[in-house]
Amino acid sequence: MKNRFLFFTILILTFFSLNFANAGDWIDNDEYSAPTGTIEIDGNDDDWMWVEKYTDIEFLTANGDWTVFEEYNGGVWEGPEDHTTSVAFAWDEDYLYMYAFVIDDEHQNNNSWFDGDAVQVVIADNKQATVTQLYNYALTDGVDNILIGNETATAGGLQPEDVAIVRDDDAKTTFYEARYSSDILGLKGFEEDMQIGVGICVNDGDADTPGQKGWSGWGPHAAVFGKNAEKTGLVTLSSDPIAVGARDKLTTTWGSVK
Repeated sequence: MKNRFLFFTILILTFFSLNFANAGDWIDNDEYSAPTGTIEIDGNDDDWMWVEKYTDIEFLTANGDWTVFEEYNGGVWEGPEDHTTSVAFAWDEDYLYMYAFVIDDEHQNNNSWFDGDAVQVVIADNKQATVTQLYNYALTDGVDNILIGNETATAGGLQPEDVAIVRDDDAKTTFYEARYSSDILGLKGFEEDMQIGVGICVNDGDADTPGQKGWSGWGPHAAVFGKNAEKTGLVTLSSDPIAVGARDKLTTTWGSVK
């Protein structure tokens, strides 16, 4: 009886520690300093060349394990060439820009903005306490049709000109870029030192396991198993321009090993 009581006590304490952890306990590299500069939403990643990328970011799963990719509903991850995500941010007075570059051996999406290869974005307040908007986008197989899911939107949400997605089957990569006006983030404008909670979940599906069969990203648990503001990362709008000192800057930061 005592052993059973001890088991359930540990189980309850584990549950509370996972569900009531502080923001920042869910994701490595949980803060990003976004440089200032204008990005063209054209599907060309040249604008992002000298912007620092976070790659292979570790995050905490519901089981309490640290991982860079979480398998789900029968999905199998076979390593970095199967699915690896890099993320980055930039801003100017009109937009917050988001970048996701995905190494992915197969692109699979059957006309859904989340069930298959897709990006789910969770926006939260600067305290990472309240989810304010939910935006999604994906590229449909075969017709190069970009789907936009303004799940919980402000001021009309994302429009077609705000999103670009390019799949390169030969290189086995998918490039996503999007811009968010202050209006659709529910803000009065952008300014230096402003902070915004952001979670990016990059879903993965394959031909033999279609649909949402796993994910990576930056704070992906902000979007899965409920919408969770405390599991977002925190983006700070920096005064540093993209161009200054760019050639001396490390452009990829890898998630640390747990």
